[in-house]
Amino acid sequence: MKRSGYFLGIFTCALLLATGCLPTSNGITPSGTTEATGGEPIGLSTSTPVPVATEMPASPTPVPGSAPSFAYSGNPGGCGSIFLYQGNAASSEYLTVWLQAFELEAGVETKRFDLATSEELIDIRINLFSDAISNLGEFPYCNDVGPMAEPEEVWQALSGTVTVTLSADPVADICANQPYEATVVLSDIVFSNGDSTATLPALTLADVGVGWCAG
Repeated sequence: MKRSGYFLGIFTCALLLATGCLPTSNGITPSGTTEATGGEPIGLSTSTPVPVATEMPASPTPVPGSAPSFAYSGNPGGCGSIFLYQGNAASSEYLTVWLQAFELEAGVETKRFDLATSEELIDIRINLFSDAISNLGEFPYCNDVGPMAEPEEVWQALSGTVTVTLSADPVADICANQPYEATVVLSDIVFSNGDSTATLPALTLADVGVGWCAG
């Protein structure tokens, strides 16, 4: 009877090993899966799988086509006879005004010009930059130090009214170093980027120092 029980025990153990119900001494079941301390197979967790890490997406590239904000602040600047500019608080949008004051016979008496019929002597633009100018290069206005920041997009003025008053009559030499002040009033200026238009209702650049050149 003892011998029969002995063989019965061996048979039972062999059966358990064959069915994978009994771990071996090294913790590997016959199926080849390592078991955890508590008897649960490692790597067979039913919890939600962790997503595989992916590469961080690149920053989006600025897309041209944004309309001007027309939100200019701070003191305007200028030089020559005459060039004026004013930017927004972020230094990423600048309005520029260039006009041939001497050719236009602008002076101490206020004069009014129709931009649509004076386009060869008056040029008004809005320069849109992808970032603050200081992060892109040297300041591009009334400056002779490069490389200068380049605008991402330019809006060109097509029509509107420009009123000019100077504190002194300008001379033909725009770099004569005879400083004076200019006040330019813009009214209903229509800008275009080639695809869209935007209108600046009104803006005054008052008492801006001009009549000098950088360098």
